[in-house]
Amino acid sequence: AHADFGTGDFVRIPTLLNRGVMLGLWSDQSNEDVPSLLWTIDDSGWIFELRITNSGQAQYHGYPILPGDAFARHVLVRAREVAFAEGEFPVDQDPNAQAAIAAAETFYR
Repeated sequence: AHADFGTGDFVRIPTLLNRGVMLGLWSDQSNEDVPSLLWTIDDSGWIFELRITNSGQAQYHGYPILPGDAFARHVLVRAREVAFAEGEFPVDQDPNAQAAIAAAETFYR
């Protein structure tokens, strides 16, 4: 409810997951398991943290990072490093990524 992300937004989940992965926004992993945490940045500027709920199926449950949460800065630094570095992030695959990062930087001031 905080991020106004409802059932009608579920169709956007694959794009958001892809964005987080392409930006390298995941936790360390061990033994070739799926990461226990992923982060992504919505076009609205909200940052979502995704926690593993079923590692066998790579299923996650997402939560918005609330304004004022200092961890948002860490996510934004990493996202900016990747998205704006030449050749690292295939921007053509997600033309809204840079605008989403800019929106998040404004939102999480």
